[in-house]
Amino acid sequence: MNKLPFVLSLFVFPAAASASDAEYNANSAAWNAINLSSAYEEGLSGKGVTVAVIDNGFRKTHQEFTGDGKFTLIGDYAQNHGTSVASLIGAAQNDLGMQGVAYNASLLAFAAKDIGTDDYSASACLNCKTTEDILVTLKDSAYNDVKIINASWGGNEEDADITAALENIPDKLFIAAAGNEMELNPNWPALSPKSADKLKNVINVVAFDPAASKSDSSYLASFTNLAGDAANWTIAAPGVGIYAATETGNAEYSGDLDGTSVAAPIVSGAAALVQEKFSFLSGKQIGDVLLTTANNDFSGFSAYAEQQLTDEDGDTAYRIVYFTDNKAGENEAVVTQDDVIKQLGLTCNEEKTSCTKDGETYEFASITYAQAYGAGILDVGKALKGLGALDGSRMDSAIYTLEIPEKFDVVFSNDISQRNTTEALGFEKTGEGTLTLSGKNTYKGDTSVSAGTLKLTGALEGGAKTGGTGKLVVDGAAIAGAVDIAAGTTASISKGSVAGAWSNSGKTEVSGGTLSGEVGNAGVLTMTGGALTGGLKNQSAFTMKGGSLAATASETAALINEGTFNYYAGTLGGTIQNTDSAVFNNHGVLETVAVSGGELNNKEGATIGSSFSVKKFTNEGNIALLTDANGDLLKMTVEEAVLTKGQFTAATSVLAMYNDEKTYTVLEASSSLAVGSGFKDSIRLIGLVDGKMVKSGNSLNMTVTYLNMSDPANMPELDAKELSVAKAIDKMFKTDGNKEFRGYYYQSGTELKKTINTVRDQIQAVRNQSLPLSGTVANNVYSHLFQIRSQREVIPALRNQTPQFRYRGRYYRGRSGGDDVSTAKIWAQALGGHARFGVSGKTSRSTQKSDTVGGQFGFDWQSSDDFLLGLTAGFAHTRSAQDGDRMIVQDYRAGVYAGTRFGRVNVDAVVLGGVQRYEGRRKTDITGLSAISKSSYNGYTVEGGINAGYTLGLLPRRDHSFGLRPYVGANVAYTHQDAYKEKGEVSAINLSVSDANDTSVSIQPGVQLSYIWADAVLTLDAGWQRLLTGGNPTTTAYFINDASRTSFESLTEDADKDYLSLSVGLESNLSRRTRLKLWADQKRSDNNVISTLSAAVQYAF
Repeated sequence: MNKLPFVLSLFVFPAAASASDAEYNANSAAWNAINLSSAYEEGLSGKGVTVAVIDNGFRKTHQEFTGDGKFTLIGDYAQNHGTSVASLIGAAQNDLGMQGVAYNASLLAFAAKDIGTDDYSASACLNCKTTEDILVTLKDSAYNDVKIINASWGGNEEDADITAALENIPDKLFIAAAGNEMELNPNWPALSPKSADKLKNVINVVAFDPAASKSDSSYLASFTNLAGDAANWTIAAPGVGIYAATETGNAEYSGDLDGTSVAAPIVSGAAALVQEKFSFLSGKQIGDVLLTTANNDFSGFSAYAEQQLTDEDGDTAYRIVYFTDNKAGENEAVVTQDDVIKQLGLTCNEEKTSCTKDGETYEFASITYAQAYGAGILDVGKALKGLGALDGSRMDSAIYTLEIPEKFDVVFSNDISQRNTTEALGFEKTGEGTLTLSGKNTYKGDTSVSAGTLKLTGALEGGAKTGGTGKLVVDGAAIAGAVDIAAGTTASISKGSVAGAWSNSGKTEVSGGTLSGEVGNAGVLTMTGGALTGGLKNQSAFTMKGGSLAATASETAALINEGTFNYYAGTLGGTIQNTDSAVFNNHGVLETVAVSGGELNNKEGATIGSSFSVKKFTNEGNIALLTDANGDLLKMTVEEAVLTKGQFTAATSVLAMYNDEKTYTVLEASSSLAVGSGFKDSIRLIGLVDGKMVKSGNSLNMTVTYLNMSDPANMPELDAKELSVAKAIDKMFKTDGNKEFRGYYYQSGTELKKTINTVRDQIQAVRNQSLPLSGTVANNVYSHLFQIRSQREVIPALRNQTPQFRYRGRYYRGRSGGDDVSTAKIWAQALGGHARFGVSGKTSRSTQKSDTVGGQFGFDWQSSDDFLLGLTAGFAHTRSAQDGDRMIVQDYRAGVYAGTRFGRVNVDAVVLGGVQRYEGRRKTDITGLSAISKSSYNGYTVEGGINAGYTLGLLPRRDHSFGLRPYVGANVAYTHQDAYKEKGEVSAINLSVSDANDTSVSIQPGVQLSYIWADAVLTLDAGWQRLLTGGNPTTTAYFINDASRTSFESLTEDADKDYLSLSVGLESNLSRRTRLKLWADQKRSDNNVISTLSAAVQYAF
């Protein structure tokens, strides 16, 4: 075979000194096209890697090859071709000229005597071997670390000796140039695997122009041979306009090298970077990485390529390469052959294989992108993330095996697919090192580990399994298939999911994640977290210390125990089905999980629910009593029972409702029952409920007794008023047999004390301070009178000049009849409010909240500048909520008011009467009962108040002037609420509540500050209210069904005595007769917050 170097053009010029970034920039278009910077960002440079270069000769003294061990030449012959090729692989980064792809790699250069010279003459190589002999030499153990061989040469005929030599070095990667004859197939030896099926270590390299756009028809190099029959082992690399060293001088370079001869060493340099990162890979596996990570997304590529080649005689051949699988049209539509022919102005034969244009003949070839570019465009960044696919054409079996040596911790982060086969391909990890697969892997077969650790953090479309001494770690992966853990191996899952079955014959630890397939255990399986939803079949040792185990993923899922099941903690859903020889050991709390069959051992300190039926039961812990759907206690049925220690107790998750003084059979043994001295026969089940155990034959009976709540010996925490409630409850339950009250006895101590006081608090009368209009109507009147008085402070002659009497620059009359002071005025006010009322520490109730809407009306009659008389009326609707209780109050008020002044002293008074309508809802929420009682009743109020103030600053005068008025007020209020009887579905708990009466007296000093701003008045009112007497109405109540009317008193604690209030107002004139006032007020005490918003409009006529 005549072997020729594949280079088309060469231009030589002196080198210029440059920095390392300039060295990169010498080939920046090429390096950027293959994403080379990704390697440098990782700190990779080919260090520690040796690449063999077989070529026609090298200039070993070139400045790019200096340095100890950098360049080794075997066969002494200086030729430009080999020099340029080697420099593209590993030219040093030394601030001179350019750098190779793997600039820190070592170069092992072989000058071959059977490769033609640059001018195609016979080689004059001294001490040189043939290419075949060189390949044989590289098989020597001295070159075991040399995994990459570059061959930028070839011919149009196969050399069987070279093919055979390549077959003898299957673990070395042979990277060969495709050739520059514009052929549809590459030259030999790049085409060698076509005749040798087992030859998987060859990569064919075609060239593209890195300076062209992929959408340009010139992107595919015009001269390059294509992938053709070598598509499965072909990759595309930059091969046009490449800058490289030459042999013409030690500092000489060419800046315009074209050819697949320069594309091949770029791939070899990339291979060296992959070897540096993944040094455990064989040469063939490095090739797998490069080929399967090449960019084969041809969207956006031109629908055709234009090629032309001029031979030595000056004759030019033309070819149009049409890509049949293009998506270059609008919306990724296919551009047809006819579209291309029309676009290029070609005239073609009927077969569309030959065309003409302007007297020239064009070959018209229709192929796929893969037949041109092979696997795709070289992508160094992606290659450094590991395998990109399992390629059936490069595998001898359906399993791809990868050995990771000890001390290696490797991550493959690409999404690994499978291709070139319909067979399901699998992946096997061997070696003592660690491999992490973090991508979304879609190959169809299983992923296995037979040694070392395989960590899964991405996704698997297939399943996973272990063998040998392998360890599987699932840490976030989504596995669609099944998982099989072999004996002698280990596995763990901390997060992620497994959809298929999980079969364990080794040792598995589950600390997180979800297993939705059935879990079969024939080894040791420990669960501390996560969720198993597909059921369990345990044939060996299963330990649960956390997580959740259920059989909800399918109708056939179940929890079957054929071995030993040790439970400590976690959530179990469903019945544990023991076989006859199985053992279930409970070390935790399992109240609601049923166990059937086999042996059940309830260990000391543990709790098991009474819903089990087993052959043998041994108890050292607590047995929680459960009820069936009808509320009856569940009876445990066993063949043999041994109660050595422990006791029965009330379940806390599903509480049983016991009947007073009733005897229950709680355990029945068909064969034998042994009760040891350590098992308690007298117990406090819960609250004030006792149980007494008596053995009768092979049965164990329990008599339930409810203790008297009103007995101070049982409830020493209760005071006299609280004991009166307890007495009423005892009467209803213990004496009259109303079962609705038994939930109270499931509490004791402080908890029961608070429950009793909650009942007392629920019957407390509504305090006057809590009524929506108490104080509000009177305060609104006082504020209104202050505003009216401030208007009358201005003599008529000056009113047109003062801000208080202007609106939008015009005069506001505020009355009819000109300057006549005997005027009338009406005003209306909308109210809104929100309040929060504190709760007593004697209850466990939450804060009471209420919302109010309402309004107020007024009519002023002013007889002089010093005296005003008026009428007012208001209404409000309030909704209050506290836990499950609700109260609706309708409040109506009406009355008269008057205001007068003596110089700077002014006195205002208000007298009001009102009626209220109450709609209440009280909720009883105790164990076993949640019921609503409703009430409806009326009430009335009488309220009188007086407010006296002294005007220190008069309003209005002019813009930005102030007014100040300290004041003191007093208020007397009488409140009455009618007695009422509740109604509800559960009549036994309904109450009859007495009426309530309260007289309260309060004083309120404060100060008002006003400020004139434009046509508006801003007012700030700060005050303090002190409740002198009253405010604590008391009621009594009894249960309606209680014939003896055992009564108790409401919870009446001292009301808050002191309130601080702060109000902000804004007043302005809307028109000649209309005025607007906005008001915000908040009152605070130690426990209560009452907020009010109002908007008032007054109209003068």
